Amino acid sequence: MNNIIFTKRGGIALCLFLFWGVNASAQDWESITTPINSNLILYDISFPKGQDEVGFTGGAHLTYNGHGTIMKTEDKGATWNVIYQSNVNGTGVSSINFLDLQKGFAGTQAGNIMTTIDGGANWTSSDLDPNVDQGEIRAIVFYDENRGVLLTGWEGVYVTEDGGSTWAPATTDLTGPAYSITYADEQVLFAVGNQQKIYKSTDGGYTWTTNFTGNNSGNVNIGVDFSDVSHGLVTSEEGNIFVTTDGGENWTGYVVPNQNGLMRGALVVDENVMYATGTPGTVYKSINGGVNWTQETETDFNPSYYKIIMTESGHLFVSGSGATGGTILRKLAPAPLSVSMAITNVSCNGESNGSIALSVTGGVAPYIYIWSNDAMSSEITGLTAGTYSCIVIDAAGVLLESDTFIVSEPPAIDVSVVVSDETIEGLADGAVDVTISGGTPGYTYAWDNGASSEDLESLEDGTYCLSVTDANGCSSTTCATVLAGVVSTTNIPNLTAFRLFPNPVITNQGATLQLQFSESSDIKVEVINAQGTQVYDFTDFNTVSIQKPIEVMALPAGTYVVKVIDLENGYFVSKQLIKVK
Repeated sequence: MNNIIFTKRGGIALCLFLFWGVNASAQDWESITTPINSNLILYDISFPKGQDEVGFTGGAHLTYNGHGTIMKTEDKGATWNVIYQSNVNGTGVSSINFLDLQKGFAGTQAGNIMTTIDGGANWTSSDLDPNVDQGEIRAIVFYDENRGVLLTGWEGVYVTEDGGSTWAPATTDLTGPAYSITYADEQVLFAVGNQQKIYKSTDGGYTWTTNFTGNNSGNVNIGVDFSDVSHGLVTSEEGNIFVTTDGGENWTGYVVPNQNGLMRGALVVDENVMYATGTPGTVYKSINGGVNWTQETETDFNPSYYKIIMTESGHLFVSGSGATGGTILRKLAPAPLSVSMAITNVSCNGESNGSIALSVTGGVAPYIYIWSNDAMSSEITGLTAGTYSCIVIDAAGVLLESDTFIVSEPPAIDVSVVVSDETIEGLADGAVDVTISGGTPGYTYAWDNGASSEDLESLEDGTYCLSVTDANGCSSTTCATVLAGVVSTTNIPNLTAFRLFPNPVITNQGATLQLQFSESSDIKVEVINAQGTQVYDFTDFNTVSIQKPIEVMALPAGTYVVKVIDLENGYFVSKQLIKVK
């Protein structure tokens, strides 16, 4: 098996998938009950950058007057363990953010910042300003390991540039409680709060101005998120959401259907895909930039969701609460779509028995296959040599196009022979020397005289046919004719040698005549075809030795007689010459 690297491709095949896979939305959200199974609200959730396995969530235990609770998972949210629990009233954890596996921050409802540098095993608590009642710390967000902001419940924004060691107050015109804050890029941030207001900073969070106010000043904007500096989402009350595609220059309002409660969490994956959470326990998804929304979760999930996040691998997590206590909702992204292939090449030149078999893992089954030869299965057979490619579409909307697959074939078996005729008729000293190329080495030989060697020796005149079979079972047959030697030199008393070579002769190849005499002779040479017509001749006088080409290249394939005539006495001798294509 060979691994194949794929690249994304749009076009008609994608349209085919979308029609086929429209119901492949995720009915695979899981509701995971945490160890504290009653009266716990989990307000926030955080997975460190680059992490899918390890995450943290924080909340408040209502039974104990807001005692703070922090939990940790090390298995992608399948199970959660309590790593911190306060026994002090009003210390509920309202926000949490981990920069890495060791360093994290938690904001409390009492306005304190809790810090850990050992993965949550130990926490230290500090106050932003002991002389100011900041209200709860509702959001802690970092752009990188140094720059971050936090949002307090009473109109306060604080900025850090040293990884949270110190926090400086920002200048804002926030009015009333604020709820969420997010980075759009390094310098641009947005925050939301009462009176359907949206606030914007363009200097890294140090100064803020009102960016937008909704039509219903009695409503509250709860969640905000941006995927880049242009595309953002704000969630509000009564199913209202606001979307911008130009960095807050303009906001467009939409209403999520069948949602009359608070829309809390906001997540923007890209310019098209967005998520929002609300009450009762619902998760909504848009795939067209917030214009239309569909409900992703079942109606029996917990009644209130607060924060939704996506890890770098695409796993979705939602923190929530309800009758069964603190609950995490998760939807794991499928494993990356991976395709392996096995190619069976054509066994013999010109045949059509090649195949390509794809093995697909990851993604979401079932899969659609669209081959360059219009086949639509994971394996294609009966292939001739050539190049092929395939588009694989899974049920989650991932479309991948393969590199080119090459089905090869061996070259045709080529059998070339060199024939040595008998020197004297009946002497059985002829031979056939065979050279094989092409096919797949590992040849076997089957002569029609029963021999199994590559070459033949000690041959009488006659035709000998050879079948060559290669290692793949491909075969080729050729025949060679060994001509008899001079019948008798007494017909031309002074002729001592008469040779024609090569014989047979192939197209575009000439034949050579070799004659040897014991004394000077006057001779004529004629070439006669099977119909008895002379097609070539020459004469030579007073010769003892001749080695001369016979002009047969222009002649058609067939059997010819080469006749040598002694002009002094009319004696002659002849041999067959065979020309093949």
